[in-house]
Amino acid sequence: MALKTKTDYYGLASSGWEVSDTSENREVGYMAEAQGPDGFLVAIDADGEIVAPEVNYVATSNATLASVVLGSVKTILGKTVALGGITINTSAGAAPTMTATGSQIEDGGSAHCTCTLGGVSVSSLYHAQDFGLFTVSNGQLTQSTLTITGDVATTRVDGVIKSSDLVGGSIEVTGTIIGVTDAGALATPTVTLNTPSGNVLSGVLTQPLSETNPNGEFPTYSFTGRWALKADSGS
Repeated sequence: MALKTKTDYYGLASSGWEVSDTSENREVGYMAEAQGPDGFLVAIDADGEIVAPEVNYVATSNATLASVVLGSVKTILGKTVALGGITINTSAGAAPTMTATGSQIEDGGSAHCTCTLGGVSVSSLYHAQDFGLFTVSNGQLTQSTLTITGDVATTRVDGVIKSSDLVGGSIEVTGTIIGVTDAGALATPTVTLNTPSGNVLSGVLTQPLSETNPNGEFPTYSFTGRWALKADSGS
């Protein structure tokens, strides 16, 4: 007996990623309650069914994220869903993974505002990676997380989604660095943010490089960078 086929709600498996597991995250469209004079419930009603799928992927080959478009829409298993964001985790000695999330929109709906990610790349190597978004000097990158998000906003009437749109977009990256040079000498690292191609503004450090110096270990440094991701022209 074979295992059940995983559902790729966002269609990203053809971009160098393989689906590893999924969650439908179903909920009701509305739930109404009525109380009696003593405060106890006298009626409960719920109707509608809405999904907010989460799809986890593992990298199987080198990939760019050029085909990842926030706000893009697919209809899978009778549900129309919009991609709201992705998170990619890399670390020394582990396979890169990606999680895609989004929300159900109105039945048969189409994309409105969208954000195309542009020149962000991921290697399938089991390495901590900079995604082309930052450069580390005088240190060893051991972990990084890339989060690209937009808000899939919806309007419901009696629990039924009637309209939707993608509202806002941003790129955020976090990293952990050990303060040792390639030659094994202690050093204080530096991080320089890069601006990827596409409709992206220059990045800023929202958490400057911050040192942690533990007992009996090499010092580590952490940082967070953030970029504004603008809507595609014509959205």
